[in-house]
Amino acid sequence: MEEFQTIEKAYELFKNANCAGNENCIFVAFRDTSRGGVQAGIAGGIGGAVGAIVANAVAKSMVSHDAFTNLLYDGFLINKTEAGIGLIPLNNDGVMWLASTEKLRANTNLSFFIKNEEIESVKIKNLALLNSKIKSIKITFTDGFKLRLIVRMKDKFISYTESNFPSFMQSYSN
Repeated sequence: MEEFQTIEKAYELFKNANCAGNENCIFVAFRDTSRGGVQAGIAGGIGGAVGAIVANAVAKSMVSHDAFTNLLYDGFLINKTEAGIGLIPLNNDGVMWLASTEKLRANTNLSFFIKNEEIESVKIKNLALLNSKIKSIKITFTDGFKLRLIVRMKDKFISYTESNFPSFMQSYSN
């Protein structure tokens, strides 16, 4: 977490991965294990080192977004720019029972940049009916793949999510 704890450090990760733009909206999102995310493996954190190896192999041969299906991850460091969305996978060192940024580490060897033309839609809603502190994001790509994530609006370790995520939501509001 230390490598992306501040907005400046997170920006540097995106800059080094060629996923930064003139306008940057950076925040942390977790894998949504309550739905289709479970199909790719329980909690995604099992075997973080193995996941990094598989992820690197998948990324090199990535033609479509179904590479996410084989990727083991607990969340993403996300940067919405004027040209698209940059994603850096985040992994925990074991099974992640609760969504917490405290023990996450960035997989700086792997990053994705999804151009705006490759994004069909982004839908954001409350994860639970009466709880607006946790949001659900569904990103649908033009190839039909859906990436489901959750965002905690307040995080005691990563403060910039609280200030940046509302801008992300506004950019995808109808």
